[in-house]
Formats: sequence, C-alpha cells, structure tokens
Amino acid sequence: MSDNSEDKKLTIAIKIQKRDEERKAEVTRRKDEILSKKPENEKIDVFDSNFQLLKVEIEEKLALTVEPSDAKEHIDDILQSIRKAQKLLTDSIKFVPPVRIAFIQNLINKFERNLLVKEETLKPKKKFAFKKAKKVQGPIQSTMKIAKSEETRDETKNFGFSIEGKMDENITIEENQTNQKDILISNMNNCTIRIIGSPGTLHMVNIDNCTILSGPSSTSVFIELSKNSRFVMAGQQFRIHKTESSDFYIHVTSRAIIEDCNSVRFAPYVFNYEKLDEHYKLSGLDKSVNNWELVNDFNWLTTTKKSPNWDIIPEADRQTFI
Repeated sequence: MSDNSEDKKLTIAIKIQKRDEERKAEVTRRKDEILSKKPENEKIDVFDSNFQLLKVEIEEKLALTVEPSDAKEHIDDILQSIRKAQKLLTDSIKFVPPVRIAFIQNLINKFERNLLVKEETLKPKKKFAFKKAKKVQGPIQSTMKIAKSEETRDETKNFGFSIEGKMDENITIEENQTNQKDILISNMNNCTIRIIGSPGTLHMVNIDNCTILSGPSSTSVFIELSKNSRFVMAGQQFRIHKTESSDFYIHVTSRAIIEDCNSVRFAPYVFNYEKLDEHYKLSGLDKSVNNWELVNDFNWLTTTKKSPNWDIIPEADRQTFI
C-alpha cells in the first residue's frame, strides 16, 4: 500500500514538472513571437536592454575575488555568461546595425581576453626557492627557441585541441578530439585538414594555401591573417579578419562578418561525410537556415551599394570536397 502511494506521488510530481516545463516553453514561444512582430527599433531596444544586463553580470563576475578552490567553477560560470552574450548578438545580427555589431563584438572579445587573464591569476603560485645556477650549454639562440616554444604552449593550452606549424601535410582530426571543444589551427602552409565532428568554436590564424573542412560548429568560426585558402565549415556566426584571396563554403545561421578583407568569395556549405547529420544535431544548428550569401563588411557601411571586398563564387567555379 505504501509503495502504491509513493508511486502515485512520483507520478503526480512528474506531471507537475512536465506541465511547468510546457508552460515555460509556451512563455518563451510567445515572447519570441511578440519580438518577431516588433518594429526594428523596438527589437534593437530589447536587444540593448538584454545585452546591458549581461554586460553588467560579466563585469561583476570578472571583478569578483574567489578562493583558489572555487576558481574552476567561477571561470566556467563567467564563460557561460560570455557565451550567452555571444548568442544574443548572433541571434540579433539581422536587425542590429553593423557599427553596433562591431562595437559589441569587440566588447565580447575583450571579456574573453580578461577571462584568460583572470584564469591565469587564479592558478596556484609556485613556491619560491633558490636554485643552484646551471651552466648554460650551447648558444643563446637555442634557449630563445625553447622559450618561444613554451610561450606558444601557454597560448594554445586554453583550447580543447590545437594544431600548429605544419607544412605540406594531409591531416584528419577525428570526433573524439573535436566534439564540443574549442579548436585552434594556426601557422599552416599548403595543408589539407579535415575536422570530423562538431567543434564548440573554431579559431584559424595565419593559414596560407590550405584547404580546411569541418563539421558543424555549435557556436562561432573565427578566421584571421589568412590567404589563398579554402574554408568549408558551418556555424552560428563567422568572423573573418585580415584575410585575402580565399573562398568560403559555409553554412551560417546568422551572417558572415568580414573586416579588413579583400577578394574573399562565398558559396553554400558542401562538406559531406557519414556522421554529418549526427554532428548537426549535436551542434544545434538549424540545417534549414543558411544565410551564406548575406555578408556584412565592417569596412563598407553603406547599404545602397554592395561591398567590393567580397563576392559570390559562380556555380561553374565551385569546387566539390570529399
């Protein structure tokens, strides 16, 4: 009898929880519906209000002092707030003016840099001790190379996976190395790189004469200081900076943003492999929404004429990738 009573209570609790979740989902749906019907200026007001709340929240968390034992949880909490701010901007990019987008994106980038600094300061300090000086073997130049290598490792350790400094290589990165991880690819020359899986964020820096193909990223794709390359990838947002003479085959649910770029071209995403649908589900991207041809150029703010810095790849010139 007692067991039946407990089962009934559990069933009732589950029903109440389900109704509560359905109610919250309906409230969210109605808010989205109301927002979609608002005039552009009202949408911007709502965006500014929501972003200001997140901005204050992030600044307060960054200024907060915590014990070393609470450092990881605190850093993760700040990171989640920054990601909320990035998602808010990404979801609002269709109606927020380009100048405003640039300003807010720079602010989010600043928050990310400040977070890295805070993470470094919260690391346990090594105990100081006098050590006997060791005799230096070999020329000073070799010591400088070692220091540079250690510095590079410090820069890349904030990513879940990184690869750098390769030339004339064919590289495949599997899903166990990529899924929901922040990935850095840098200083690559004449390489073909296939990223199988759903990365969290993709960062590519100093890419020359390479082809990089990736499964769908759940957040953003950042590319800078690159040239003569082909990028085949998907994400919520693309930020392309100081890049030239390169082609982008993309799936983007907001818009691609370019800055200080020239001779960059765009076409729809064409990468295909066995688990692509599974990785789309993992990323959360909507396959039915692809704004590959909508590109904002932060160096070209007039709306009456298209920027000369980017173009669409003619269908006859589009490549296929396996």
